[in-house]
Amino acid sequence: MRGENAELKFTADSKLAEANALITSVEEKSLEVEAKLRAADANLAEVSRKSSELGRKSHEVESRESSLRRERLSFIAEREAHVSAFSRQREDLREWQQKLQEGEERLSKAQRIINQREESSNENDKIFKQKEKDLEEAQRKIDEANSMLKKKEDEMSCRQANLVLKEKKFDATRKKLVIKEEELRVREEKLNDREKRQPLHHCC
Repeated sequence: MRGENAELKFTADSKLAEANALITSVEEKSLEVEAKLRAADANLAEVSRKSSELGRKSHEVESRESSLRRERLSFIAEREAHVSAFSRQREDLREWQQKLQEGEERLSKAQRIINQREESSNENDKIFKQKEKDLEEAQRKIDEANSMLKKKEDEMSCRQANLVLKEKKFDATRKKLVIKEEELRVREEKLNDREKRQPLHHCC
């Protein structure tokens, strides 16, 4: 939109410069035409004054007068054409000025919209930053919870390892007790067999 505005301003300035140049040209041509008209009028007056003295040149004078009239009419037509062209240029300039004003109004409206969007974007940035802080805080709490959980898991692993070790020791002790019980049972059986084999009188 800034580029469009700059282009409209540049075009308007160019048209204004062309119009000013055309005005200057028309004014110069108008002065030239008026000078030529005054010269033509002077020539006509001079020709009329000398017509009585230059009867033999009356035909040439009439031709010159006719030429001057045509030239005057041509100058007048040229002047009217320049005036008409100047009027058209001035109308074009007014249209360009109106378009430029409309473009400036659109640009102003667009600038207001951009400002509103920037304000909304800034507000969203604030909300986003706050959410980032909240997220970082939540992440920190999660990290702390994970750390505590890891610590508890390590403790549980250590306790489990100790429990396994104790179970192994218990199993070893239980096996020893089983072996000793078996040995005692065997010894007891041997002792019973020995007692049964002894003579009865020994018992009396």
